Amino acid sequence: MRKSFSLLLVFMILFTSAGNFTFAEGMEDPELTGDETAVNADFNWLIDELILNEQFSYSITDNLYMPDKGPNGCSITWESSNEDLITTDGIVNRPTYFEFIKDYGYVLITATISKGEASRQKSLGVHVMPLPPANEDEEAVIADYDWLTDWIIMNGQMYGSITDDLYMPDEGPNGSSITWESSDEDVIATDGTVNRPLFSETMEEYVYVTIKATISKGEVSLQKTLQLRVIAYPPAIEEEIAIAKAWLTYDVVLNGNRADDVKTDLNLVTETPWYYIEFGYYGDCLVTWESSDPGIIAVDDTVNRPQKNTGYREVTLTATI
Repeated sequence: MRKSFSLLLVFMILFTSAGNFTFAEGMEDPELTGDETAVNADFNWLIDELILNEQFSYSITDNLYMPDKGPNGCSITWESSNEDLITTDGIVNRPTYFEFIKDYGYVLITATISKGEASRQKSLGVHVMPLPPANEDEEAVIADYDWLTDWIIMNGQMYGSITDDLYMPDEGPNGSSITWESSDEDVIATDGTVNRPLFSETMEEYVYVTIKATISKGEVSLQKTLQLRVIAYPPAIEEEIAIAKAWLTYDVVLNGNRADDVKTDLNLVTETPWYYIEFGYYGDCLVTWESSDPGIIAVDDTVNRPQKNTGYREVTLTATI
């Protein structure tokens, strides 16, 4: 008897020290008011499956169950992020396919469960499915819109690294006409030809271009827009030298002096900076110097000012990159 009592005592200590305690159905938390208990009960009763009314959240086609009262006497009020698709009493109005693609039929519904001063909220996001096509032209345009995926257009490439031509057809497999627009036809032409810019011309490693397809048949049309990043050609050796030459300005060399008033040592760099860009490294060109008067300005950038009574001395520096 003593052994069983001690085991029971240990069990009770472990149980009561475990942290949060959940009251079983029918029991009440002594710290909660009656209204709070009722709100919690109706909150737990109003599960997603009940609201969805035997549907899946990603494919809503019928009305939802959105009651205005819970079984424990709580008031339930509803909000809908798009009452054109789902009203606050649960009525579902399926959009046409053309309305659907604007926001993919997404609706956020929120229930506020309240009684007296107590209240809780519950939210659920759902997708309302579009109605089927109304005629053959709609059916063709919708089918060709779905067929013309980003992957097909990019021709096996990624959004952020376009280097080859795109696939931009003028007709879909279901007979729709497809016309194209490009925000920069010098880079992406309306037939899908990609002309990568030269890095040395823009000093940018990529350029963004937006293309837009209009898919139409009869009076029906849909548009698809895609933003792509076209990678520039990496600089050739000659271009790297030209970039280095553009970097090696008077300001870099003079090191805070003026060209007509040199008093301190110059900055005769022997290497240009190197940079890492998407297609690798460039820069780090070697620079050698010649001075018309090494006694005044040496090629190690040392300045030896002439005697005061000898006046100014003009020195020509030549950099070979």
